[in-house]
Amino acid sequence: MKAIILAGGLGTRLYPLLRDLPKPMAPVGTRYFLEIVLDVMKNNGLTDFIFCVCHMADKIINHFGDGSRFGVKISYSIEEAPAGTGGAIGLLRNDIHSTFCVINGDTYQELDLQQCIARHKSSGAIATMSVVKVRDSSRYGQVIIDRDGYVTGFCEKGMEVQEGLINTGLYILEPAVFNYIPEDKFVSFEQDVLIAMLKCNQKIGTYDHVKNFWDIGIPADYHKFLYWVNESSKG
Repeated sequence: MKAIILAGGLGTRLYPLLRDLPKPMAPVGTRYFLEIVLDVMKNNGLTDFIFCVCHMADKIINHFGDGSRFGVKISYSIEEAPAGTGGAIGLLRNDIHSTFCVINGDTYQELDLQQCIARHKSSGAIATMSVVKVRDSSRYGQVIIDRDGYVTGFCEKGMEVQEGLINTGLYILEPAVFNYIPEDKFVSFEQDVLIAMLKCNQKIGTYDHVKNFWDIGIPADYHKFLYWVNESSKG
């Protein structure tokens, strides 16, 4: 199965900390964040990756190369201008013809990916997203599901602090999702593509057996992740 890693974001909120590096290359000890994400996915059986890159693309390409140094295969989709998470995926519509995986390059999570894939394939859904329950979903927005675990809607970011399910940025997708991604346009997968699929009554499943979810998009959470990694290494 091919796996797309979205690694093209500007990372403006981390800029004071990462002036000369793209967000997925945030240092974690002697390594980079994206190396850790790659390790998790490799340990879950994925070995064929496409990195979608844009901002400081050369930093990522020069470090990871063809992936052989990391025991995987890596190719690159280079955006001439930021295309958004949906637009970046859409650029690969002529290259992917079977079930594939998409991972946000700035999130860490532990899960049984093969179990997630199996659930997706048995559900008949066009897409399955990993989700996790958090005490404060206001920064992310909530994923609303029915009793069978299918998505029925989303609540916007910035709402009142409350517990709920959030999208962790990992998806198992069918090629039919490309039908919902406009070409040559900046598109958010979360805000545009998922909503478009729901409006067309497409089934979007969820997988909630996720542990140790981290999003390093803001300095406070990046520092918390560094602390967690340091403490975990002691145990």
